[in-house]
Amino acid sequence: MMRDEGAIRGYRSDSLKNIKMLCDGLSFIAEINERTVGFATARILKQSANAVIPKAHNICEIFDIFVIKSMRNRAIGSQLISAVLAESHRRRVTVQYLYSSSRDLESILKFYGRHGFKGWYLTMYRQS
Repeated sequence: MMRDEGAIRGYRSDSLKNIKMLCDGLSFIAEINERTVGFATARILKQSANAVIPKAHNICEIFDIFVIKSMRNRAIGSQLISAVLAESHRRRVTVQYLYSSSRDLESILKFYGRHGFKGWYLTMYRQS
């Protein structure tokens, strides 16, 4: 699904077995009329203190929030991230973080900002 849209450029897709193992029960699928239109994957892990998270915590690392292009801007991504955050909260995890490889930086910052995320660092590239 992601590969079809060029969304995982530079990354390889993983096997379903590995995804299930990594996700620790934190995977959600969005379906409309029995058609998969998006998914979210995450895991809970112990994080040491660092510059952004000053004390050691259990954290929720969000791997993927993905919605197929034709179904975007319909709140599906928001429902998926809300499901991950609710499960994280149910497990008493108070810190969540994610990385995004989206090329549409403005939209992705706005989307995650609406869900309480703040920027941590930025990687940029230039091609000549």
